Amino acid sequence: ISVPPENVLYRLGARSGDILRRFNGEPVESQERVIQIWQSLESIDEFSMDVERGGKIFRFDVRVQ
Repeated sequence: ISVPPENVLYRLGARSGDILRRFNGEPVESQERVIQIWQSLESIDEFSMDVERGGKIFRFDVRVQ
């Protein structure tokens, strides 16, 4: 998925080509799960996500204000 600079995910650290591997410690194994995660962002205050970029895993801890 492309992540343009004006997208909120870009401001959170995501880049085009990143692969979301875990959300709050749980594996992300389908597009349906990604949709569920996206919808849940309206109701949570903080979360973590593990993203694969260039063969390396990066962890992002996000606090929503």
